[in-house]
Amino acid sequence: MKKRNMKNLIKKENRLNKSIIYLLTFTILIFSNCKNDDTQNCGCDSETLFNIPNEELQIPIQEQKSGLLFYKHPENIDGFYDDDKYNNRFWIFRKTSECNICETHFIICNEELLGTEYDYLKQQNVSDSIPIQFSGNVKQLCHLRATPVAYSYAEIVLTEITQQ
Repeated sequence: MKKRNMKNLIKKENRLNKSIIYLLTFTILIFSNCKNDDTQNCGCDSETLFNIPNEELQIPIQEQKSGLLFYKHPENIDGFYDDDKYNNRFWIFRKTSECNICETHFIICNEELLGTEYDYLKQQNVSDSIPIQFSGNVKQLCHLRATPVAYSYAEIVLTEITQQ
């Protein structure tokens, strides 16, 4: 009985380690070409860091493509990117199942792809989030800030989005 519990603990630890490695890799990719005085290497029009989905990431494809779509109102405070530039925009929130503290935040560049289907989220006092499936090209933020390793932020040019 003790061996089985030990094996389960080792499996959980390995999954957590993989999730942390994924987040470290993601964070390194985002910060790797960072230059504060060169905005050509960041933002929606910059080079793509990687695509979602991406078979090289240590996270299942289906999980990579799942998230919650919400509209970031100025009164919705984000501890790291509560900046006017990122307010009044659609965001995608994704949590990694194997890591309870791991979060990814994508700020959508091409909101026109959403059409008008989600415009009701822009209304005052609406704080709903919609489960979605998505794919896209991940871009580096221009205003990089130090964040905990388990949190990552990027802009994304969506190539596809569907409601779950």
